[in-house]
Amino acid sequence: MTNNKVVCDTDEPAMSSEFSGRLFQIISRISDAVNNRLSTGDIAELKRLNPADPCIPAFWKLMVSCVGEEGIHLAGKNNRDEAEQQWAVVLSAIAHMQNQHRQGRKLGDALAEAEYSELRLTKLLRATGDTLRNLIRGMTLFLVSKGEPFDPLDLARLIFSDGKPWSESFRRQIARSYYANIM
Repeated sequence: MTNNKVVCDTDEPAMSSEFSGRLFQIISRISDAVNNRLSTGDIAELKRLNPADPCIPAFWKLMVSCVGEEGIHLAGKNNRDEAEQQWAVVLSAIAHMQNQHRQGRKLGDALAEAEYSELRLTKLLRATGDTLRNLIRGMTLFLVSKGEPFDPLDLARLIFSDGKPWSESFRRQIARSYYANIM
């Protein structure tokens, strides 16, 4: 995991139900747009999206219509460019998962069912910054190829918890879910 500090599951001041509720609303808007309103060309653009350079029309369409200023603030970054890079990872993942996600299905459950290796899980849960964003892309493609749906809210929580005090707690939730399914 990211550090040796022990954090209780209830120690999530920034991951309040209000935060999760607002993030859920944004993720729902994005999923609806990807599944019902965007063209196949826009979806293809999002699948190829480079988070370091998200300057494509499909990205900006979703940023303006679904994410907005609320989503930038939810990312909690002082740097708007970094927040947009985080959202680029989420948007690309949802485009890859098109019609293949399930609200409430834990990410750890899906990883276990898809037989995602323990080594890859450990790398994912220890990663930060650009490394985390790159590993999430690979993880998403792996789950999509295995036909394992999961809740994109968990993916967003993983990305937006990066560097936060409650990051370790959320990562441990993923690990517990994963190991509960492989034992």
